[in-house]
Amino acid sequence: MSASLVPRGVELPSGCKVESAEHSSEERAQKALDCPCVADLRNGPCGTQFSEAFICFLKSTAEEKGSDCVQPFLSFQNCIKENPNAFGEIFLEEDGHREDSETTHRRKSVD
Repeated sequence: MSASLVPRGVELPSGCKVESAEHSSEERAQKALDCPCVADLRNGPCGTQFSEAFICFLKSTAEEKGSDCVQPFLSFQNCIKENPNAFGEIFLEEDGHREDSETTHRRKSVD
């Protein structure tokens, strides 16, 4: 039995199916990267970093899938932090940026 390319509990939108083992890992990774559901990330300011991290994860053969992809994901995360205007607040919540933004918005609304 081969390891799934998609983490347990994650459902891909229709048209974004990851192919079976009959395709090479390179072909599977490219098909997944061509999915419209990741087009905004792929074409944004961090597209290169996203693509490298995503492909690394898809090709990962580590026992814990993706655990060998820390550096590409850190690079992607750093790019997101350097380009906050290109990404919704959802990406920045863990750093407390969302709270600061909401507080600022409330202050402007009260003034």
